[in-house]
Amino acid sequence: MRGEVPTLFIHGFAGRANGWAKMKGYLEQKGAKNLFVLNLSNPVTGSVASHARQVAHKVEEVLRESGRKKVNLVGHSMGGVVAREYALKMAPAKVRKIITLGSPLSGANPVVELGAPFLKAAEELKPGSKLLKEHRALSRASAVAQYHLAAREDIVVPGRSALQGGGKPRATNTVAGSHNGLLSSKAAANWVHDKLYA
Repeated sequence: MRGEVPTLFIHGFAGRANGWAKMKGYLEQKGAKNLFVLNLSNPVTGSVASHARQVAHKVEEVLRESGRKKVNLVGHSMGGVVAREYALKMAPAKVRKIITLGSPLSGANPVVELGAPFLKAAEELKPGSKLLKEHRALSRASAVAQYHLAAREDIVVPGRSALQGGGKPRATNTVAGSHNGLLSSKAAANWVHDKLYA
Protein backbone atom coordinates (compact mmCIF):
# COMPACT_ATOMS: atom_id res chain seq x y z
CA MET A 1 0.00 0.00 0.00
CA ARG A 2 2.96 2.33 0.38
CA GLY A 3 4.21 4.61 -2.36
CA GLU A 4 1.38 6.33 -4.21
CA VAL A 5 -0.35 9.35 -2.64
CA PRO A 6 -3.54 7.95 -1.12
CA THR A 7 -6.97 9.16 -2.18
CA LEU A 8 -9.92 9.32 0.19
CA PHE A 9 -13.45 9.35 -1.25
CA ILE A 10 -16.18 11.18 0.71
CA HIS A 11 -19.83 10.54 -0.12
CA GLY A 12 -22.63 13.08 -0.05
CA PHE A 13 -25.82 13.85 1.85
CA ALA A 14 -27.64 10.59 2.71
CA GLY A 15 -25.03 8.63 0.74
CA ARG A 16 -22.86 5.65 1.67
CA ALA A 17 -19.29 4.66 0.95
CA ASN A 18 -20.42 1.84 -1.35
CA GLY A 19 -21.69 4.50 -3.75
CA TRP A 20 -18.08 4.86 -4.89
CA ALA A 21 -17.81 1.21 -6.03
CA LYS A 22 -17.99 1.87 -9.79
CA MET A 23 -15.76 4.93 -9.67
CA LYS A 24 -13.14 3.01 -7.67
CA GLY A 25 -13.42 0.10 -10.06
CA TYR A 26 -12.82 2.31 -13.10
CA LEU A 27 -9.83 3.95 -11.40
CA GLU A 28 -8.32 0.63 -10.36
CA GLN A 29 -8.65 -0.64 -13.93
CA LYS A 30 -6.52 2.33 -14.95
CA GLY A 31 -3.89 1.40 -12.37
CA ALA A 32 -4.83 3.65 -9.46
CA LYS A 33 -3.81 2.44 -6.01
CA ASN A 34 -4.23 3.50 -2.40
CA LEU A 35 -7.94 4.27 -2.76
CA PHE A 36 -9.91 4.60 0.48
CA VAL A 37 -13.55 5.32 1.28
CA LEU A 38 -15.23 6.79 4.34
CA ASN A 39 -18.71 6.07 5.64
CA LEU A 40 -19.94 9.20 7.41
CA SER A 41 -21.74 8.07 10.55
CA ASN A 42 -24.57 10.61 10.30
CA PRO A 43 -24.75 11.80 6.68
CA VAL A 44 -28.24 13.30 7.06
CA THR A 45 -28.32 14.87 10.51
CA GLY A 46 -24.68 15.89 11.01
CA SER A 47 -23.12 19.25 10.26
CA VAL A 48 -20.37 19.78 7.70
CA ALA A 49 -17.92 20.40 10.56
CA SER A 50 -18.87 17.12 12.27
CA HIS A 51 -18.35 15.28 8.99
CA ALA A 52 -14.96 16.98 8.57
CA ARG A 53 -13.91 15.72 11.99
CA GLN A 54 -14.64 12.19 10.78
CA VAL A 55 -12.53 12.93 7.71
CA ALA A 56 -9.69 14.07 9.99
CA HIS A 57 -9.77 10.78 11.87
CA LYS A 58 -9.83 8.76 8.65
CA VAL A 59 -7.02 10.81 7.08
CA GLU A 60 -4.74 9.99 10.01
CA GLU A 61 -5.53 6.31 9.56
CA VAL A 62 -4.89 6.50 5.81
CA LEU A 63 -1.59 8.34 6.26
CA ARG A 64 -0.37 5.75 8.77
CA GLU A 65 -1.34 2.90 6.47
CA SER A 66 0.12 4.43 3.33
CA GLY A 67 3.24 5.94 4.85
CA ARG A 68 2.56 9.26 3.12
CA LYS A 69 2.24 12.80 4.51
CA LYS A 70 -0.57 14.01 2.25
CA VAL A 71 -3.83 12.74 0.79
CA ASN A 72 -6.03 13.57 -2.16
CA LEU A 73 -9.70 14.12 -1.30
CA VAL A 74 -12.50 13.32 -3.76
CA GLY A 75 -15.96 14.37 -2.68
CA HIS A 76 -19.38 13.91 -4.26
CA SER A 77 -22.07 16.51 -3.58
CA MET A 78 -21.92 17.47 0.11
CA GLY A 79 -18.76 15.34 0.34
CA GLY A 80 -16.92 17.96 -1.70
CA VAL A 81 -17.97 20.66 0.75
CA VAL A 82 -16.81 18.44 3.62
CA ALA A 83 -13.47 17.93 1.85
CA ARG A 84 -13.08 21.70 1.55
CA GLU A 85 -13.99 22.18 5.23
CA TYR A 86 -11.20 19.80 6.22
CA ALA A 87 -8.62 21.03 3.71
CA LEU A 88 -9.26 24.76 4.00
CA LYS A 89 -9.91 25.09 7.74
CA MET A 90 -8.49 22.09 9.58
CA ALA A 91 -5.41 20.59 7.92
CA PRO A 92 -4.34 22.22 4.64
CA ALA A 93 -0.81 20.83 5.02
CA LYS A 94 -2.14 17.28 4.79
CA VAL A 95 -4.07 17.70 1.53
CA ARG A 96 -2.48 17.57 -1.91
CA LYS A 97 -5.61 17.92 -4.06
CA ILE A 98 -9.36 18.33 -3.70
CA ILE A 99 -11.57 17.01 -6.48
CA THR A 100 -15.28 17.77 -6.21
CA LEU A 101 -18.06 16.10 -8.20
CA GLY A 102 -21.39 17.89 -8.35
CA SER A 103 -20.68 19.71 -5.10
CA PRO A 104 -22.76 22.76 -4.10
CA LEU A 105 -19.79 25.08 -3.77
CA SER A 106 -22.09 28.08 -4.15
CA GLY A 107 -25.23 26.37 -2.87
CA ALA A 108 -27.67 23.61 -3.79
CA ASN A 109 -30.90 23.81 -5.74
CA PRO A 110 -33.79 25.12 -3.59
CA VAL A 111 -35.32 21.63 -3.64
CA VAL A 112 -32.55 20.61 -1.24
CA GLU A 113 -33.51 23.43 1.10
CA LEU A 114 -36.77 21.72 2.04
CA GLY A 115 -34.95 20.06 4.90
CA ALA A 116 -33.05 23.18 5.90
CA PRO A 117 -35.09 24.11 8.99
CA PHE A 118 -34.43 20.66 10.46
CA LEU A 119 -31.06 19.56 9.11
CA LYS A 120 -27.84 21.42 9.82
CA ALA A 121 -25.98 20.33 6.68
CA ALA A 122 -28.92 21.30 4.45
CA GLU A 123 -28.91 24.75 6.02
CA GLU A 124 -25.17 25.03 5.39
CA LEU A 125 -25.58 24.09 1.71
CA LYS A 126 -28.05 26.87 0.96
CA PRO A 127 -26.83 29.55 -1.49
CA GLY A 128 -25.25 32.40 0.45
CA SER A 129 -24.72 30.41 3.66
CA LYS A 130 -22.03 31.55 6.07
CA LEU A 131 -20.12 28.30 5.58
CA LEU A 132 -20.00 28.52 1.79
CA LYS A 133 -18.93 32.16 1.96
CA GLU A 134 -16.08 31.16 4.29
CA HIS A 135 -14.98 28.42 1.91
CA ARG A 136 -14.99 30.79 -1.06
CA ALA A 137 -12.87 33.33 0.83
CA LEU A 138 -10.42 30.71 2.07
CA SER A 139 -10.09 29.19 -1.39
CA ARG A 140 -8.75 32.45 -2.76
CA ALA A 141 -5.68 32.18 -0.54
CA SER A 142 -5.31 28.41 -0.36
CA ALA A 143 -2.36 26.55 -1.86
CA VAL A 144 -4.36 23.30 -2.03
CA ALA A 145 -5.06 22.41 -5.67
CA GLN A 146 -8.77 22.20 -6.43
CA TYR A 147 -10.60 20.62 -9.38
CA HIS A 148 -14.36 20.81 -9.90
CA LEU A 149 -16.63 18.65 -12.06
CA ALA A 150 -20.32 19.22 -12.84
CA ALA A 151 -23.01 17.03 -14.42
CA ARG A 152 -24.88 18.56 -17.33
CA GLU A 153 -28.28 17.20 -16.28
CA ASP A 154 -27.85 17.82 -12.54
CA ILE A 155 -31.06 19.20 -11.00
CA VAL A 156 -29.70 19.10 -7.44
CA VAL A 157 -26.59 21.25 -7.88
CA PRO A 158 -26.62 23.70 -10.79
CA GLY A 159 -23.50 23.55 -12.94
CA ARG A 160 -22.44 27.06 -12.05
CA SER A 161 -22.50 26.23 -8.33
CA ALA A 162 -20.53 23.01 -8.85
CA LEU A 163 -17.79 24.85 -10.76
CA GLN A 164 -17.44 28.15 -8.90
CA GLY A 165 -16.01 27.68 -5.45
CA GLY A 166 -13.93 30.81 -5.14
CA GLY A 167 -10.31 31.28 -6.02
CA LYS A 168 -8.84 29.80 -9.18
CA PRO A 169 -9.36 26.04 -9.48
CA ARG A 170 -6.71 24.22 -11.48
CA ALA A 171 -9.41 22.83 -13.79
CA THR A 172 -13.17 22.56 -14.17
CA ASN A 173 -15.29 20.48 -16.51
CA THR A 174 -18.83 19.32 -17.23
CA VAL A 175 -19.83 15.80 -18.28
CA ALA A 176 -23.13 14.33 -19.40
CA GLY A 177 -25.32 12.76 -16.75
CA SER A 178 -27.21 13.35 -13.53
CA HIS A 179 -26.15 14.29 -10.01
CA ASN A 180 -25.82 10.72 -8.73
CA GLY A 181 -24.82 9.53 -12.19
CA LEU A 182 -21.43 11.13 -11.63
CA LEU A 183 -20.60 8.24 -9.31
CA SER A 184 -20.92 5.66 -12.08
CA SER A 185 -19.83 7.78 -15.04
CA LYS A 186 -16.79 6.50 -16.92
CA ALA A 187 -16.22 10.00 -18.28
CA ALA A 188 -16.20 11.37 -14.72
CA ALA A 189 -13.83 8.59 -13.60
CA ASN A 190 -11.45 9.34 -16.47
CA TRP A 191 -11.46 13.03 -15.56
CA VAL A 192 -10.82 12.24 -11.89
CA HIS A 193 -7.96 9.91 -12.87
CA ASP A 194 -6.41 12.58 -15.08
CA LYS A 195 -6.55 15.16 -12.28
CA LEU A 196 -5.21 12.79 -9.62
CA TYR A 197 -2.16 12.11 -11.77
CA ALA A 198 -1.74 15.55 -13.34
